[in-house]
Formats: sequence, C-alpha cells, structure tokens
Amino acid sequence: MRVFLPVPAQVVLPSEQFEEATIANIDSIFGPSSASDAFYKQMFSLYKSTPGANVATPGSFSDPLGCNGFVGPNGLGTTAPCAVHFQKTIGQPTYESIISGRVDWNFRSNDRVFVLLQYDHGRQGTYTDAISPLFNVTSNQLIWQGQINETHIFGPTAANQFLVAAWNFQATWSVANPAKTFSAFPTALNWVSAGNAFSSLGGDDSVPYPSPSYFSSTQYQVTDDFVESQGKHRLGFGANFVRTYTVNSLYTQNAVGTLAPQTLQAFYSGGVDPSSPKIDFTNLLQSFASEASQHFASYNLGFYVQDEWRLRQNLTLTFGLRTDHLSNPVCDHRCFVKLAGPFEFVSHDPNQPYNQALILNQKQAFRNTDNLLWEPRFSFAWQPLSVSRNLVVRGGIGLFYDSLSSDIAAALSYNPPLVNSFNVFGYNLTPNEANSLFKVAASSNTTFVNGFAAGQTLAQIQEADPFFAPVGHQNAITDQNQAVGGASFYLLLAGRPSTKIEQWLPLPVR
Repeated sequence: MRVFLPVPAQVVLPSEQFEEATIANIDSIFGPSSASDAFYKQMFSLYKSTPGANVATPGSFSDPLGCNGFVGPNGLGTTAPCAVHFQKTIGQPTYESIISGRVDWNFRSNDRVFVLLQYDHGRQGTYTDAISPLFNVTSNQLIWQGQINETHIFGPTAANQFLVAAWNFQATWSVANPAKTFSAFPTALNWVSAGNAFSSLGGDDSVPYPSPSYFSSTQYQVTDDFVESQGKHRLGFGANFVRTYTVNSLYTQNAVGTLAPQTLQAFYSGGVDPSSPKIDFTNLLQSFASEASQHFASYNLGFYVQDEWRLRQNLTLTFGLRTDHLSNPVCDHRCFVKLAGPFEFVSHDPNQPYNQALILNQKQAFRNTDNLLWEPRFSFAWQPLSVSRNLVVRGGIGLFYDSLSSDIAAALSYNPPLVNSFNVFGYNLTPNEANSLFKVAASSNTTFVNGFAAGQTLAQIQEADPFFAPVGHQNAITDQNQAVGGASFYLLLAGRPSTKIEQWLPLPVR
C-alpha cells in the first residue's frame, strides 16, 4: 500500500517590518557581531525560505496585523503588520507491505496443526513541517510475528488446543539528515504560549537529533486450553504465559530543548524584557540523559476454570474464575529511581540531601504488586420465547483486572539523576549568548549531578550555582493494580430461529 495524505496547514511567518525592527533591537542590545544577531538571522532566514511564502498576505488568520498586542517602532502593532500568513497543503508519502504465510497439517485423525508467519514493514510520515522539509520526521516500523497452533481431539466430548507464538516490533523515528537538520536550527521554537504568533520552528522536539530514537518490543507466549462436555456441563480449563522484552532509546527526547516565548515582546527583546520580566520572558524546557537506552522485561501468568451449564434447553449459565499473576517490571541496568517512600510519607524537608530523598539502582519498577488477582465472573443466555424463536437475552457480571501498563514503569526510568529535565526562564534565548537559557540549563545539570553525588542539599546546590533550577521527579501514586467490576445486560435478535442454545453462548471468559 502506498498513500499520500495531504494535510492543510495554516502558516504564519514574521513580516519584513517585524524582522527589520527585531534585528535592529537585538543589535542595539547585544551588538551586530553577537551570537544573538547570528541566531536571529538564522531563524528569520528559515522563515523567509518557507515554500509558499511569496503568496503570503499581511496579518495572521485571526488578527489583521498579527501582533497579539505587541507595539513596536515604525507603526508595528498599529499600522504595520508583525506577521504574514497563507494556507498550503503539506504531506509525506507513506507505504506499508504485509507478507503472510500459513500451513495447515492434519497429521493424524485427532491432531491438527497450523503454522503462521507474517512480516509487516512500513514507513510513515510521522511529522510534516510547514517551514522546511529538513524537519520532517519519518518512522520506519517492522513487525515479525509467528505462531504454532495444535489441536488434539480426545474423543467426542473432549479437546485440547496448544499455542506457541512470538512477536517482534521495531520502530525508529528520525529526520532524513540529522546532522544537516541540527546545523540548520539547533533547537525548537514553539509559539503556543505567545498565542501562536508564528508557526513553530525546528520541527517536532520529541524526536531527538542529531541521533534518531528507537523502540523495540519482543513478546512470546504459551497458551493451553482444554474443554470437556459431561452431561449438561461443558468444563473448560486453561493457562497462559506471556513474556515481554522492550528496548527504549527515547531518553534523549528534547535534548535540543524547546524555546517558548511567552510574548512577542520577549522574543523582540532577545528572550526577556527587563522592564517586565514577569510577563515578557521565554521558557526553555530541556532534558539531559546519562544513558541513551534501557532494557525492560515483564511477564504475565494466568489460569482459569469455566463451567457452562445448560440448566434448561433455553437457559445456559456460565460460571468462571480466573487468576492472574502480573510480574513486577524489571530494568536490566537498574534504571528505576524512586522516592524513599510513598510521597505523602517521605520527608519534605528542603535541608535533606537529594540522594537521601531518592533511591537509585532499582531493578524492579514498583515496591510491590498483588501476588494473585482473583477474577470471578458469571453470565447467562436465555431464550424466553423458547428455542424456536429468535430472541435471546444475555447478561453477566464479573471482576476484571487491568494489566500493568508498561508506560507507567518506563516513566520511572526518566527520573533524576539519570534523566534530568529543567524548566528555565528569565534569560536570553540564544544558545551561545551570555546568560543564555541553554547555558543555565546545562550548568544546572552539571551542578545537580555533582551535588547529588556529593550528598548536597538544595541550598548547597543553589549556593554553588545561583541560577540552578530544581529538577522534577515522577513517582507511582499506587503500588497495586486496580480492579474493575463490570455487569452487562442486553438483548440479541437473530435473523432466523436457532434450535440449539450453544449457538448463543458467550465466548469463553478468558
């Protein structure tokens, strides 16, 4: 399958008047040979080279001048526009191919086997940038899966089905030329906080470059189901085991940082306006990771019993009981970082050392999980107008458990000091400028890593670096799984009457 999905894009660019006034103001603050002058000219050059910019009209889609309250020299905000806008269609080609093969073999009268193998490969246009194709992101995805299924019939009343299956998924997200993209613009510029004054620049900041991001998951399972009929009862037993391995290399997301000017005045002033720093400032969110990837593993083990009892010719009751054991996810390199205890019970004293508040080198994601999860269920199928009529009433009630989300466990591997995320504001937005947001974030990271290893407190770290911005931490708010009770009742109308209630039975409870 090959497809091109066109996406309409509303593009807003800085006007020539705003560019000229901003460069003049930046040069008056930092100088014409400064890092800020070069960085701002780099941004404006990318905006001006946007395909379709030659047909742009003054203003934005919601404002005739596109200034969002900004007033500058030469009539900016009063008579001269700060922005120009136009609409265009963007998109990237997407393709996918699937190859599947299956062999069925009845090697004995009571034994049947089939083998299935499937290969799926696709390339998707994950993100299409309206400013430059340099920032387009594609994902290359590959899936292999296979299974062997064997059914053995013990006689007219009993049968067993055995299944072995495996699955592997791999995905890579990247720009076409990471080095060239990073050279064109070494960060991301987001205008959402400033009322979407201009289109964002730098692409999707969640995709790390100059190196691509990678994720893979390998899973195998073994399942066995046995069913036997005895009079009015049909008994079922079964077990399943699922093992999952994952590799996550998304830790360098936002390594290049995302700039978010809060107002046009902040951008016009180089990052922050000294006359109104509490309003006109720029925010930087940037992460620093000590490891590029981590390996995780988990498993699920479940058993069930079930009895379908044909109490009457038009009434069948189903009783079932399932129990599951969900493993505590583990990280091969002990990458989980936790608080010293549950959030509401740990010390919140700012004078305690950072390394006493956090526990490092944890192999298991959670402090504990439920050993066994018991899940009883009951359902019925009733034909109140006899089996010759096409009316069936069904109902049921049961207790079901959600499996542990791998995302929750993975989130605990993004914690400091392994992955440090800083939210910095109030400084210059140019990366190489003095008092730059990027330099403050990098300095905060270095100071924190050294201070953590030395057992320093927040005050001691801030004494070493007055610009230090404290890091955030993620923690599981509960260590146990949550159960969900459910009940259902519904009617089923068929196109023709059924003479056997078995045709209306619910699927097995597992």
